[in-house]
Amino acid sequence: ILLFGDYDVDGVCATAIMWEAIRELGALAQPFIPHRLKHGYGLSIKALEEIWASNKPDLVITVDNGIVAHAALAWLAEHHVPVILTDHHQPDGKKIEAEVLIHSTQVCGAAVAWFLAREIAPTAAAAQLDLLGLATLADQMPLIGSNRAFALYGLQALDKTTRAGLLALKKVAQINGPITSQAAQFGLIPRLNAMGRLEHGLISLRLVCVRDRDRAAQLADQLQSTNTDRQQLTYDLQAAALTQAEQQQAEKIIIVQSENFHEGVIGLLAGKLLETVYKPVIALQIGSKTAKASVRSVPGFDIIQFLRNQQLPFLELGGHALAAGFLVATETVPEVVAGLHAAARQAISDELLIPRLRLEAKLAISALSIELVEVINLFQPFGQANPVPVFGIESLELRDVMTLGSNQQHFKLVLADESGKSVTGLFWKRGELLSELQVGKQYSVAAKLELNEWRGKQRVQLIISDLKALD
Repeated sequence: ILLFGDYDVDGVCATAIMWEAIRELGALAQPFIPHRLKHGYGLSIKALEEIWASNKPDLVITVDNGIVAHAALAWLAEHHVPVILTDHHQPDGKKIEAEVLIHSTQVCGAAVAWFLAREIAPTAAAAQLDLLGLATLADQMPLIGSNRAFALYGLQALDKTTRAGLLALKKVAQINGPITSQAAQFGLIPRLNAMGRLEHGLISLRLVCVRDRDRAAQLADQLQSTNTDRQQLTYDLQAAALTQAEQQQAEKIIIVQSENFHEGVIGLLAGKLLETVYKPVIALQIGSKTAKASVRSVPGFDIIQFLRNQQLPFLELGGHALAAGFLVATETVPEVVAGLHAAARQAISDELLIPRLRLEAKLAISALSIELVEVINLFQPFGQANPVPVFGIESLELRDVMTLGSNQQHFKLVLADESGKSVTGLFWKRGELLSELQVGKQYSVAAKLELNEWRGKQRVQLIISDLKALD
């Protein structure tokens, strides 16, 4: 049985879930994770031909992919190999050639695979909640309904996991306490994703499934090193992408492109640009024959539906409402860019591009307490559709500013109210504001609340979402 997965966290976890379920049944399963640069995304004829050269499987099971892989599905049908297709991506309305289709857009790919695993190997499925929770958070599913249960019980399972690889990954990510959704999002998930971006997602799959502790430690170190490289590469490419974005201020959709963009980080580039310009963003890596795009959208604008509505020469196209990808011939890039810009001017309203920050309430510094943070944490896990609450705190004097990070891209601020009571705030990824911050000036801030422990003592600190200088 060939298990055809994907190179992101959702795909890796889905592959591990299905591999463990098949193994419990006593069948021989071979997991396959495509290489981003060599095979591209998803079930493809190129990857299948490579697999067939060494071993023809009796059955193919896809996890987290396949719903729009019509050419590859037809190829498998011609070779008389049955397919069980499990996926959560948006279908395109075309007939799907598979003996069995298990599909839902309401959960992540690993969850769809887990539902199948639960039916065929319930004992294995019961031990896979750690992977299910990790994938649900990684794919940023709305944490309501089933997804909330997957995230909640998945995080509890991650705390108790005996998987040697995940234990080693916790160690290199310096996660010592309970695993929160934030710890998973910023600690475990980027490291697992880094392999599929810059090297091979198969290495992340090995880490998830490995049993030997020494081997697990080696793999975790490799993930850590690759993630550091990924961070630096993304930072290095951001300046060029931002320069292009600034030249498109009049456009409703931002399209940046370069031969120097690395295919593994164009999704991150698009996401970071989206945070800066608050418009849908397309980042194109220009190759000699084809150009690959990663797309991110603002809430309320279904980007995959928008792309499918265009009569443009896409070679491949797939994704979700807020994130998508496509492939075009390099020679058609000018046509595609012009077409998308023109269509976006008609489809995207100005109102949709006004960023909004919802405040749960206004607070005074005197209201900040350990007890308040503990009450807020009862609403965990936080994520899509259940965000960490943001509070407004007005009229604070900026007492001190310190830069943090290797590129001074973060701030640590000390803020005080009129009585002199002060609080520390961390302001991530806003290094460009350094010249605008003035010690002694009054600011209002929007911030999340967090407990910081130092030398056994807990105190409340702010994680600042935004701030505004007062006249």
